[in-house]
Amino acid sequence: MGAAMTERYGAYALAGNPAAPAGVLLRLPALNDRSITHRLSYYAALPGEVAEAMLTHLERWVRNLLAICTARTGLWGR
Repeated sequence: MGAAMTERYGAYALAGNPAAPAGVLLRLPALNDRSITHRLSYYAALPGEVAEAMLTHLERWVRNLLAICTARTGLWGR
């Protein structure tokens, strides 16, 4: 398996790790990999810094994913 694939799988695993620090999660949307960024939406409570980074991301699909995640988990209005 190539180094690029190993790094991608590592990033995917980090995106789903609830113990991963916000500083690590902040770097994941910058990879512009839909499966990795989508995995961030699995969090019941996304760290504030990560949510802010997704909210201000240049790509619309990242911002939409945050909206879907927030609506699904019922975090709007809290």
